[in-house]
Amino acid sequence: MPKNTRLSGHTLRSEGKPFQWSTESRRYVRTNTLYGANTGDGVALCSCGTRSPMLHSNAERKRWHALHKDDVRAQLADSSLNDESYDPEADFAATGTVLCADCGTRVRPRTLESLPEHRCAERQQARADSSQGEES
Repeated sequence: MPKNTRLSGHTLRSEGKPFQWSTESRRYVRTNTLYGANTGDGVALCSCGTRSPMLHSNAERKRWHALHKDDVRAQLADSSLNDESYDPEADFAATGTVLCADCGTRVRPRTLESLPEHRCAERQQARADSSQGEES
C-alpha cells in the first residue's frame, strides 16, 4: 500500500495533465492532448499556486508534485512555535492550518481572525496537572 502523501492546500490540478500559459486568456490552460491523455509537454499546477518547470509526462509532473509537498513539509518542520521565525500567515497559506500559540495544537481556521474551538483551556490545564504530578 502506498504511503499517504496528502497535504492540505496542495493538490495537483487535473491529476497531472499538462498546462501551458495562454497569452490570449492570460492564464494557464490545459493542453489539448489526444483523447484527453495525460501525456505531452506542459507544466504541473499545484492548488497553492506553485507551478513546475516544463515537464514531458504525467509521471514527471506527479514526481514534481510529491517533491514539492516534501519541500513544504520540510519548511514546516523547520519552523516551530517557539521559534521567532514562525509565520502563521505563511503556515496557513501553505497548509490551511496554524499552531495555537497557547496550547501548541494545530487547528484549521476559516480565517486568521480567530481560531475555532479546540479545547485549548482543557489542554493547558491537563499539561499543568501532569507537570505538577511529576514534581511531587
